[in-house]
Amino acid sequence: MDQTETASFLDLLRKTFRDISMLPIPTISAVSSRALGGGLELALATQFRVFSPVTEAGLPETRLGIIPGARGTIRLPEIVGRTRAADMVLTGRRVTGVEALRIGLCDRLCGTVPEASSDNVSDSTMREAVLEGALKMATEICEGAPGAVGPAMKAVYGSSDSVADHEYQNVVKSEDRNEGLRAFQEKRKPQYKGR
Repeated sequence: MDQTETASFLDLLRKTFRDISMLPIPTISAVSSRALGGGLELALATQFRVFSPVTEAGLPETRLGIIPGARGTIRLPEIVGRTRAADMVLTGRRVTGVEALRIGLCDRLCGTVPEASSDNVSDSTMREAVLEGALKMATEICEGAPGAVGPAMKAVYGSSDSVADHEYQNVVKSEDRNEGLRAFQEKRKPQYKGR
């Protein structure tokens, strides 16, 4: 690719990842093996990341004479902190799923840690465990009131008191709020209607 083609490609990639990050619904990446460079940048564009213990994640671009081009240098520090992000970006170091969970890069770890004596854990086994974990997380989110999930996301990612207050005022008047409180008192599962 020449420089013009590279610039066009990066513009499209950045727009795509930005669009994913701006979706009004929770997004989850399921990574069972490697997420390097653009693969990790895609995962960083989602709100949640589910890894396996053997996942390898990193931004190795400096080893290739470039830097992450799809906003990994912006999103990674927001998630793991500036110093940890600098370590990963400047050294090109890869982290395992276990370390990713410890530093906050992933939100859930699914699958078993392979024993030192075993050579390999089946890729399909890890893939299934991670996908199952991501689907479980999605199901747990969907069990919340439909009219509360979006406002809760805005409150969390809006990062200001006024945004959080505004979203709370919107949901406190909802039928789903009343149903949720009644169900809690009656010790039953709520039947939300999205109103």
